[in-house]
Amino acid sequence: MPVNCHLPSGKSNLRKTIDGTISHDEKEKTAETIAFMLNEFFPQFAKEIYGKDISGQNKELLKEWFMHASVAAPFFNWRLFFPEIDVVGGFDIVIGNPPYGGTKIDDDIKNSLGLESKDIYGAFIARFLSSGDVPLKAGGVLAYIVSDTFMTIKSHKSLRKQMMNHFLHKMIRVHPDTFKATVNTAIIICERNSGKGTQIPDVHHCQMVDMTNISIHENYERFVEVLHRTEGFASRKNEANGEYAIYYYSQSLINTNSNIPFFVASPKLFAFMNDSGPELKIEWIEIRGNRIPFRAININGKDIKVVKLEQVAEAKVGLQTGDNPSYLFQNPEARGTYRSIEDFRELLLSEDDLEKIRSNEILRLDVIEKGITKNDKRSNRYFEGRYIVPYDKGGESDADEGWMPNYYVPTNYYIDWSEWAVNRMRTLTSRERNRLNGVTGGNDRLCSRFQNSETYFKAGITFSRTGYYAPTFRYSAYTVYDTKAPIIFITFQIENDNIFGILCSKLMKFIIKNYIGHTVDTQVDEIKEASIILNYNNEESISNLVKKIIEKQKKDPRYDYAPNEQLEIDRLIYEAYGLNDEDIQEVENWYARRYPKLVQVGQNN
Repeated sequence: MPVNCHLPSGKSNLRKTIDGTISHDEKEKTAETIAFMLNEFFPQFAKEIYGKDISGQNKELLKEWFMHASVAAPFFNWRLFFPEIDVVGGFDIVIGNPPYGGTKIDDDIKNSLGLESKDIYGAFIARFLSSGDVPLKAGGVLAYIVSDTFMTIKSHKSLRKQMMNHFLHKMIRVHPDTFKATVNTAIIICERNSGKGTQIPDVHHCQMVDMTNISIHENYERFVEVLHRTEGFASRKNEANGEYAIYYYSQSLINTNSNIPFFVASPKLFAFMNDSGPELKIEWIEIRGNRIPFRAININGKDIKVVKLEQVAEAKVGLQTGDNPSYLFQNPEARGTYRSIEDFRELLLSEDDLEKIRSNEILRLDVIEKGITKNDKRSNRYFEGRYIVPYDKGGESDADEGWMPNYYVPTNYYIDWSEWAVNRMRTLTSRERNRLNGVTGGNDRLCSRFQNSETYFKAGITFSRTGYYAPTFRYSAYTVYDTKAPIIFITFQIENDNIFGILCSKLMKFIIKNYIGHTVDTQVDEIKEASIILNYNNEESISNLVKKIIEKQKKDPRYDYAPNEQLEIDRLIYEAYGLNDEDIQEVENWYARRYPKLVQVGQNN
């Protein structure tokens, strides 16, 4: 006999009945029983859950919905499971540790929650902070332990945009061992806004904390001590040192950058990222006959001319071979398992050969398209049988010794650029590759991706984008480059050495890793957002110092520039960007927190 499931008592009775029916050992049978039960007691079940009638009872959906076999938060029907909460309009507080990594949510769930990323934990956040029917009441608190990747990466911008409609109270980035997760984690505390369209007042401040250097297992007492310092933050000032940092700033400040990053760093220096705030000031400058707009950023009473890197340079990703072992070689000491170049060194093109290709546009494009011939002596693509060229594939660093692969660091990798190799890369499918490797399956899709091939054999600055110390910047090999070693091509005839000095400075590392993308993988689109200063007084001095470093690196590949010329470059960059002593200490403290090994090596030297 049907009951009124719209009353709390009816829903509660139905829930108890179904709870008593569940048998985890017989899920299929249980799902069928539940289907009949809901059909009798809750005939409008499908329509209420999905907004439309579904012909018959879909047992799989019922099983996912009730048995929690799905990770999808939308299946959580809180009005049925917690009818007493429905009466008061939702939960007062939701505490959880949603899953992150591994399985992704489906497109329909992602789209229904207004997200761009398929990360599961993002769906759990949006389920309680989106604009739809949510279980968290107005004024209710959401407290989660989640991956910290959502704080800056572009694919989570829509999630951050949703969260900005509510009160951000705390975000505490903790040491990786705190929750024994495989990714860096953060504790977030948010309060649901009172209603749609209600603005968050400028006076509301959020607290952002960096405790990534304090292990809860190795130094529990210190962890607790610093954690207690985050309590009652309304009357406190910013604290930042080489061990931890606690910042307080108006939530509205986040909106002054178009990517809406949740940053754990100096609110003052975030001014360099202002590209959409109410105080944004746009002016124009002429560079080599080209007029480009710049942002006039006021730091310590001085207007600093700043542009995004993409306004004065192009950043491109390169080749994906689809079968590296067939084409690549490496120096014996390099990381990897490719063939040793020592057995093929006589087949390397000389620097004169490479310059011939670079200086002849017709030949350059021909080599890119067809490769280098091994045997046809009549061809202008013949180089005495040589066909292997240097290949930019990302740099390595030895942090224990304090060495970073910046400025001039010849690549450790090489690629077969013969006619055979180029033709195979352009035609080999995944099915054919699998067959050659004795594996079944695959499809007719090409294995390789010739991305931005028109720029191969051109001069540029390459950067390693993946790793704890990334990005690192150096002169490219001016040949072919990998998707893991993108190239920056400077436009407007700006001096490369000046850009080098800026990109390799501590300040630029601070800006990129705090405000643009704090994860271990620095994307090309993130590099384009770097704040580059224009027309500053000490350009020549910085350029000369960079030249000195490169000259010394050519003589000694492991020349330690950090305690020498780099110190003066950093000082000149601080000065050019208008920083005072307090600002400089802010950057230096962050660098000590982020790269303690490098700082320790520098102190020992």
